[in-house]
Amino acid sequence: MNRKLKRFIPVFFWMLVCIGISICNPIEASAADFYLSATDVDQTQRMFRIAMNQSEFTNVYQTLFAVWGDQNGQNDIQWYRADEMSDGTYLCDVPVSNHGETGSYTVHAYVETTDGYLYLMGYTGFQVTAVSQPYYETYAGDLTVAELNGGASYQIDLYNAKLQGLSGVQFAVWADQGGQDDLWWYQGTRYTDGSFSCTVPISSHGQTGNYNVHAYAVLSDGSMQFLTGGTFYVENNMTASIQTARISDSQYQVQVVAPWVDGYSSRVLFPTWSEVNGQDDLVWYEGVRSSDGIWYVNVDGTSHGSTGTYITHAYIQMNGQNSFVGGVSYTLNFATQPRAARDASAVIGSITNGSMDSGTKLLTCYNWVVNNISYQTLPIPLQPEAGYSQEDWYAIYGLEQRSGNCYCYAAAFAAMARQLGYSATMVYGSVPLYSGGWGPHAWVEIYMNGATYICDPESQYENPGYGFYMTTYATAPYAYQK
Repeated sequence: MNRKLKRFIPVFFWMLVCIGISICNPIEASAADFYLSATDVDQTQRMFRIAMNQSEFTNVYQTLFAVWGDQNGQNDIQWYRADEMSDGTYLCDVPVSNHGETGSYTVHAYVETTDGYLYLMGYTGFQVTAVSQPYYETYAGDLTVAELNGGASYQIDLYNAKLQGLSGVQFAVWADQGGQDDLWWYQGTRYTDGSFSCTVPISSHGQTGNYNVHAYAVLSDGSMQFLTGGTFYVENNMTASIQTARISDSQYQVQVVAPWVDGYSSRVLFPTWSEVNGQDDLVWYEGVRSSDGIWYVNVDGTSHGSTGTYITHAYIQMNGQNSFVGGVSYTLNFATQPRAARDASAVIGSITNGSMDSGTKLLTCYNWVVNNISYQTLPIPLQPEAGYSQEDWYAIYGLEQRSGNCYCYAAAFAAMARQLGYSATMVYGSVPLYSGGWGPHAWVEIYMNGATYICDPESQYENPGYGFYMTTYATAPYAYQK
């Protein structure tokens, strides 16, 4: 028998089809990740939970379970529509009182696709030794609230809710301050263990202090019934502050500390301009949120085209309304900055942030050179264009082309280190060859606290298992000759 049936077949004919299938040996889905089970919910044989997982169809309109007791044929057949869980599992609960029989029960699972066809996926069953009273056990459930993202949001979970006809849960949330003027309803997500959960972004409410939660059952007839309630407290941490951090001569990072701004219902905007010619270069930058709740933007003066004083304002945007946080000013001087330094600053601005200390920034730049410049054989020496030194040209080639030889690796990292304020020098020398003798090579020396350290990004690229970062000539993996 073909598994594919047209959606418009009336339920009466579905029942006949089901009878035919039960006689004619139904086709079971054979996918390795397919399963179909029937489990006694509380070991009383009053309610059985049918669960199915399938990956054969993605265009699912609905999933149906046909259930009947074998005692008198299909006289008690019932069709149950399953709910899809967050993990892709389909669940429904079958009250035995709907059927009123003992003995073996049969379950057939169907998927109805959006193109109007009904597919038999497989079958299972369960045993009932005695018909108990209808499953009317009611329990309001256990409510828990947990802080997320440093107080930017809260997770509400409802466990163990038992109610006849329960098909979903909604959570009503509001702050004490101002009554219920900030009341929001959140749809609960149902999980395979029967719990319901939602996430509450505090930015949607915009208030501190005590919050109230009411959980309501959504019943199969569409009505709602109160289950249980609880409270949680939001600290008075919604005062934002603005600050700056220098990245390089041409770049500054502007930060706003606002962990409750979640990036979904709210965000931070940074309008920025230079004092030269008023606001003719005004740009509204959208901030990026770090994991610790700091919002930031890297302002690159070369994108605006002017040196001198820059001004950045910060606004928190919630529910379409902008709230002013504050403003800062800073100076970008890059008029005489050479091309290699500008290239280095641009990369630094894209891979670092103001919350990093100088050592973390230096290591981040080193790793960027190792992982983002691919090796390319080039003439030695590489002839620079007019107006550029040989080292500058090596750095420009590596930073702009993202490729090059050991000289490009060393020159690029040296340029970045100098932009970060380190005393860094590119060294031309030689290292031992596997075939014997010595071969030309370049690396970087960094002078710090009276000591000289070696950073060799190209050797790190070739030999990732060895330490070529901030080592010394005495502890380096192999010998260097200058």
